[in-house]
Amino acid sequence: MSHAARRLALCALLAAAGPVLAPAVAGAQPVAPAVPGAPAAAGPPPAAQAFPGSGPALPRVLVIWLPEPEARALLARHPAAVGLGVYPPSRAARAFLDGIGASLAEATAPEPPPGEAEGLALMSLGTAGEAERAIARAPGARAIVLGAGRRTPVLVADLSGRGILSGGISRRPAVVVPGDLAASVLEALGARPRSAGFAGRPLRALPRADSLGEIRRLAARFERDGPQGVRLAVALAAIVIAGLTVALGALSAGVPAAAVRATQAIAFAPLGYLASLFAQAGSVWVRGLPLGAAVVLGAALPPRAGRRAAAGALLGLAAGIAVLAAIAWHRPGGEPALALWGDPLISWRFFGLRNQFVAFLAGGVIGGAALAGLPRAALLAAAGLAAFVAGAPTLGSNYVGVLWLAFGALVAVAAWRSGTARLRHLVVAALAGAAAIAVALAADAGSPITHGGRAARRISSGGLEALWGLVRGRTGLSIDEVRSFPAGIALAILVGAVLAALLARGLRSGGPGDARVRSGGTAPGDAPVRAASSGLAAAGLAALLTEDTGFYTATLLAFFALFAFVFESAGAARDGARPSRESG
Repeated sequence: MSHAARRLALCALLAAAGPVLAPAVAGAQPVAPAVPGAPAAAGPPPAAQAFPGSGPALPRVLVIWLPEPEARALLARHPAAVGLGVYPPSRAARAFLDGIGASLAEATAPEPPPGEAEGLALMSLGTAGEAERAIARAPGARAIVLGAGRRTPVLVADLSGRGILSGGISRRPAVVVPGDLAASVLEALGARPRSAGFAGRPLRALPRADSLGEIRRLAARFERDGPQGVRLAVALAAIVIAGLTVALGALSAGVPAAAVRATQAIAFAPLGYLASLFAQAGSVWVRGLPLGAAVVLGAALPPRAGRRAAAGALLGLAAGIAVLAAIAWHRPGGEPALALWGDPLISWRFFGLRNQFVAFLAGGVIGGAALAGLPRAALLAAAGLAAFVAGAPTLGSNYVGVLWLAFGALVAVAAWRSGTARLRHLVVAALAGAAAIAVALAADAGSPITHGGRAARRISSGGLEALWGLVRGRTGLSIDEVRSFPAGIALAILVGAVLAALLARGLRSGGPGDARVRSGGTAPGDAPVRAASSGLAAAGLAALLTEDTGFYTATLLAFFALFAFVFESAGAARDGARPSRESG
């Protein structure tokens, strides 16, 4: 077994068995348990035997695993560049360690040339004192300390720098993934990853006066934002469902003014939810105050102003997200990136717009333009800008969102004058959506670390089979997520049925402007609103089939489609033309 292969075995050993590869600071030799699947070695591996001796065999890189309290005690005496180690597939700290070994193996596959992996010592120690003695026995070595409890984030400290670790694939200061550590180790050894698909970047230090305090506060925010974000999303959904129930009930009872008031109230809810994400507090009730205030404001407005008010709220929502997305790239370590970007503890979407915000963009642009009575050209321009924000690698970086946003917007554009979409419109819109996602992937194809860049490489090398694999994989993730909560499948079917019914309604002839368009006239004001409902329903169905969080994204789009449906139906009822059974 070559020296290089044995070094890779040590990486696998660290990941698979959690060994104590500790150079005996008192002079004893380290003991390495057997590596599953590797030939048994007679005695300690050569690189381990060479440490803590002297001469050229001394390691150039030390990776030391310590309990977090001991790591903090070590850093109190040895300033370092620090960060938070995350591994989204699992919150287990051991999974982060496993990821380092897997990343090193991937970076050096199939096997490093002799000598490339030499100079790396991997140790699991129990106290800060042991770590200090190990570091002292390897003068000049780059020491990386991992301080862990049971769960991520893991405290990562590079004793060769000062400040905050940055420059990794997350594009966020202080956020470190296993691949970044592997890339940093290889750089210190004078090696480079040989795998084209390797996801990791060498880390650098950003100067900070209170680096440990900063990452402590950041870790606390990550831990707080996760559960609070879920509760805020549940509150948003509950408010919207309750409001829509009241609105639909009022329509059935022949009280359109009440339906409009309920709908204009919940049309403000997404804007309030967005504001709540920026309201930092230990209590979710305090953070939810902007959400509640937005709903109260919407309900307080007179019904005669309902459509204009709802249009302003939706267009303001879309404009706000677009502006915040642009600002976030210039402040990756602060607001608004912390509020808009994904939760690094559980999501690989380290940057760019999460799916719910792309749904807000779609609903805000399509629904807002319809309620405001904007011309079709204005909708087309606004939808194009929204698709650019969603898909641009340095804005939304959400290439799948471009597909269903463009698809739904173009269905609405096609039906804008008559209120009725045709099957040919769906086909053209689907082709245009496919072209939009192709442009988004091409724009991101050169990136080795983004979702779009990695997908583009898979498709370019694997063709249609790889494309189908991506679609199937994302749909599988969505199904798994739906199955994870009670009655999930039934709820997903219900959402799909609502979206299908709204789209089918928009495909039937007899929309508000059909007769006038056929006679050469212009469509009444509710034709764009009906078109918006159809377009948002089409976008929701596409998201349900293609997104990895398809159920949640489709549910949000169904809400926006129902907003438009209520306003259209209430307007028809007030005009003495309650929608017939034929028109839904």
